[in-house]
Amino acid sequence: MQFRTVPGQTVASIEADLECILAEIKREHPAFNCTMEIPARGTETTWNQAAMVCPADHRLVKVLAEGQTIASGKPAYVGAHGRIGNVGDGNVIQEVLGIPTVQYGPGDIRIYKEWPTPDERVLLRDLVTATKAVAHAILKLCG
Repeated sequence: MQFRTVPGQTVASIEADLECILAEIKREHPAFNCTMEIPARGTETTWNQAAMVCPADHRLVKVLAEGQTIASGKPAYVGAHGRIGNVGDGNVIQEVLGIPTVQYGPGDIRIYKEWPTPDERVLLRDLVTATKAVAHAILKLCG
């Protein structure tokens, strides 16, 4: 995950803002259990994290792909096609905690001349499709 800062913002101010957000979530949802670690465990000396791999036959992948197909009307593509690079919370969650993760979301970064780009955007129809696909997966996985 990348943060773009605004003038006056510091790592300390971002950490303080995130702590406030987590505290508010905890107040509203007492069962919420989360800690923030900066840097994430395993990244103290390098950002070279293990690749995130979730087998195509894993239930998480299957229901998300099913939701994508239903929402878009087109067969879902499962794999890293079109990905330029991959670092995110999923890598850390899978590597450190052993929880299967996938990266999924709307848009196509291949439309940009460079990545990361300062003008990232997604089409509303892609956002709606992704939202429907995730909702489908949640219903299938959580009931």
